[in-house]
Amino acid sequence: MPLLSKRNEMAVNFDTIAYFYDQLSKVVFGKALQQSQWCTLPFIPVQATVLILGGGSGWYLKSLLQERQVKKIVYVEASAAMLRLSQQNIASVSCSTEIEFRLGTEKSIRYDEKFDVVITHFVLDLFPEPQVNSMIHLLYPALHQNGIWLCSDFELSGQQAGQWWKKSLISAMYIFFRWVSKVKARVLPDIHGLLVSCHLHCQYEATFYRGLIAARVYRKGDKSAVLKSES
Repeated sequence: MPLLSKRNEMAVNFDTIAYFYDQLSKVVFGKALQQSQWCTLPFIPVQATVLILGGGSGWYLKSLLQERQVKKIVYVEASAAMLRLSQQNIASVSCSTEIEFRLGTEKSIRYDEKFDVVITHFVLDLFPEPQVNSMIHLLYPALHQNGIWLCSDFELSGQQAGQWWKKSLISAMYIFFRWVSKVKARVLPDIHGLLVSCHLHCQYEATFYRGLIAARVYRKGDKSAVLKSES
């Protein structure tokens, strides 16, 4: 039986658009957002303990439960509406995984909690870079040595940073989400650079939507160890 603990500390809140967020994302990006997250599922080890931060409406959680046999999931989401949708989305899924739904933020993670997998799909880009750095350093101790960190997000770097349509789209997104959800970021943080600087080693990478979206799998610990995707 899923557990629900109540705690909400994040100013960013998607309650007002929770019930049409997924449909809106598909209008703009098609299936690219979903595909970037699906491609990381095979890297989640069997019987892993998993932290999902900012899980949204729960479609990814449902896919995880259907595709991977994990021991426990702590599902942390700042939007009460998104949390309710997540519970509804998995209501028909039969599995033995222990699931705790937690209304809150990365600050809701207890100091003694440890996970084999940390997942931050499309959440770190909501915050200014200094705050993202603080979030990563807060989550890092919760990841077991040799644990993996899955992250799909928007990215503007290198040659693609000069492509006007990408910059215009990202700017429009920030204006919209600043209006409806109090998102404070105005430019994309260097998520990949911050994760690498925290001694997380990128071992898998895929791009989508003409390079605007990047999915990566990082390992904490020995960078020579090779991660394997389990189909």
